[in-house]
Amino acid sequence: RFGGAIAGGRELSLNTRVQLGYRFEWIEADFPAGASHSRGADIEPVHFDLVRGGSRLSALSFTIIDDTRDDPFLPSTGRLWWFNAGAAFSAIGSSYDFGKMQFRAEGYRLLSWRHVLRLDAFVGVIVGDAPLFEKFFVGDLSDLVPSRLLELSFDRRPPPNVFGTSIVEMRYEQLALRAGFEYSIPLVRHRGFFYGLDLFASTGLIAL
Repeated sequence: RFGGAIAGGRELSLNTRVQLGYRFEWIEADFPAGASHSRGADIEPVHFDLVRGGSRLSALSFTIIDDTRDDPFLPSTGRLWWFNAGAAFSAIGSSYDFGKMQFRAEGYRLLSWRHVLRLDAFVGVIVGDAPLFEKFFVGDLSDLVPSRLLELSFDRRPPPNVFGTSIVEMRYEQLALRAGFEYSIPLVRHRGFFYGLDLFASTGLIAL
């Protein structure tokens, strides 16, 4: 993959910003003519979700962010919500036609005994034929599976299957949901070598 992006934004208020962007990539893909894998009790063909040989991704995006947090790294009060909508289609030179929407929200509350409560949620939907690297990866949602680097996954471990559901078969999908809860105890703030140090516990539910 080779390409670039350009974007511009505007402040609507002290806390709110909108941004428009355009991205173009050239993709060269080579993969087997046929492959299969086990998915549950079935043997299914592998869908590589890429055009064989050379292809182009040409996409427009719109983003709006509202951020009232008191700290960008270790907040204790405020909220953050972020909405992004993007589309790629042949009229602007794309080999892939799809739409993608994402919404993320976080809320922080400083309790009277100085501990911090955080609630977060994420919803993502893709409609159409998105390339593999645009789909939602399980590591993007689960803290127990390594995240992607440069949108590439180097880990094939499935997510922990706590409830015995089909999540164990899900890796790159077109619908993603997450809800999380975190309780943290600030130990150090802006002192010497440490920017901050917390003791925390978190839990969440994900779906793909």
